[in-house]
Amino acid sequence: MFSLIILILLFSASIFPVYSINQVNTYSIAYGDWGIPTPFHHHRGPSYVLTSFIWDTLVWRNETGIIPLLAYNWTCSTDGLTWIITLRKGVKWHDGVPFTAEDVAFTMEYLKKYPYPFGASDVAKYVKDTIPIDDTTVKIILNTPYPDFIDVIMGEVEIIPKHIWENVTDPLSYVEKKAFIGTGPYKLIEYKKGEYYLLKANDDYFLGKPLVKKLYLNALGRRGESVALALKSKDVDAASFSGSEVDVVKTFEKNPDFKILEGPSYWVLELIFNCKKYPFSVRDFRIAIAYAIDRVEIVDKVLHGGGIVASLGITHPDSKWYNPNLPSYSYNLNKASDILDKLGFIDRNGDGMREFPNGTKLSFTILCAKKFVRVGELIKSQLSKVGLEVTVKPMDWKPMDDLLDKGLFSAAITGHGGISHLWPGIKSTVDWPAHTYENPTLDDLLKKFYTTLDEDSRRRYAYEIQDIIAGDLPVIALYHPKTYCIYRVDKPVNWFWTKTGIAHGIPIWWNKLALVAMKEIPSAPGASKPIGYPIELIAAVIGIIVVIIAGIVIYIRRK
Repeated sequence: MFSLIILILLFSASIFPVYSINQVNTYSIAYGDWGIPTPFHHHRGPSYVLTSFIWDTLVWRNETGIIPLLAYNWTCSTDGLTWIITLRKGVKWHDGVPFTAEDVAFTMEYLKKYPYPFGASDVAKYVKDTIPIDDTTVKIILNTPYPDFIDVIMGEVEIIPKHIWENVTDPLSYVEKKAFIGTGPYKLIEYKKGEYYLLKANDDYFLGKPLVKKLYLNALGRRGESVALALKSKDVDAASFSGSEVDVVKTFEKNPDFKILEGPSYWVLELIFNCKKYPFSVRDFRIAIAYAIDRVEIVDKVLHGGGIVASLGITHPDSKWYNPNLPSYSYNLNKASDILDKLGFIDRNGDGMREFPNGTKLSFTILCAKKFVRVGELIKSQLSKVGLEVTVKPMDWKPMDDLLDKGLFSAAITGHGGISHLWPGIKSTVDWPAHTYENPTLDDLLKKFYTTLDEDSRRRYAYEIQDIIAGDLPVIALYHPKTYCIYRVDKPVNWFWTKTGIAHGIPIWWNKLALVAMKEIPSAPGASKPIGYPIELIAAVIGIIVVIIAGIVIYIRRK
């Protein structure tokens, strides 16, 4: 009898998994410096991904698609105007205060006043009212149907705590310690400008305990061989590479200490024109430049196989909205020269360079993010073959973004992610981060695309939008790079490529879910499943144990 009891207990222990993790003390990612990490200081995707470690959204994306996060379940009315969202129970802010529907309602209303973070402009445009029904239920009423509500408002807007932000009237200057309190898997401990961000594990995270106690995001600000050396010397545990850095990636292929992942990036490099400045305001001039640029040569010489020629409609070929039937303006110097001649841009003094119709010199400067100087120099060389004189001016990202935003440029080489979805989004302009291109027809189509619930109609609008972009060419989409992640295999973090990108299409590897030992497996909508065995099996085993114990008691009494 005793042997039988021992056997049953051992069996029971073997089928009930114990929630335990292999947590490591430190983990370091080659990242960069993207400024102060609050939801109100985003200016590009990397800064958003950093804050996603600290704050949560209502839903999130993993390698297969959307999963619940702060939200547990959600329903929508048949007219698409009313959403009822059920929130998780037991979630707490980093300071121990319970997370409730009041925080969700507060966030939505606060972002209408201060629409700085990602997704905030969509909140301001679409959200009419947000009503807490109880602590774990919130009703969101829209002004108009918004088919991307889950993707953007639920999946991109980071929820902030009411008890901290309700009296803050200048969120851009609010950087006190409390400003960094979220519900996420990590807490900000230190930001040392130009060096690193230090995050500490939130061991009470509702999805599970983080795999890393201290997470360093190193502001290396370097690429290629320098980052590869940091990986090999164990200064960092993970790094990302893209485009031409495929040459560096290949040096890791036979190294058993590392794993290499590849993704499509959902990113585009563009030549943006100031469509309010002559001669870039002339559509045919932009088309002539398109014919004069050999994008195939750029991809071959710059990316070395680490990317593809871009769609002139900007949207990535992997997107369900991609229009495959667009003009390509394939490299043709004769067509470029003919168009320029007809516009009156000809060489009047025999120096090989063209002049304006009034005889003044035709030359312009292309601003260029420093990382893409090689692309700028190739374009300069290619345009010189049709008599266009170009100067390339390398710049850092942020100062260049500021000049584009103010319209203080002629042309610029820069890029962005988010193109797994239709680009531009309703919150963006075609020539973002500039906004010099205006087209009422395009605006109307965008409005229809982002307010129509019927999938076939949306696809038709998406195709028409890309037709306009490729036809008018306010920007020339140059290439879509591939992206790579290399990480050490001796630590418990296994990175993965997020389907369609983090949030609403950010093409970055560092999905926070890879850093969490999840004690449940979320699945949308609202079917989060505990890791373990079905309740029926658990009940059966308990029943067996009860019967055995009862048998023992009876046996002893009879003795």
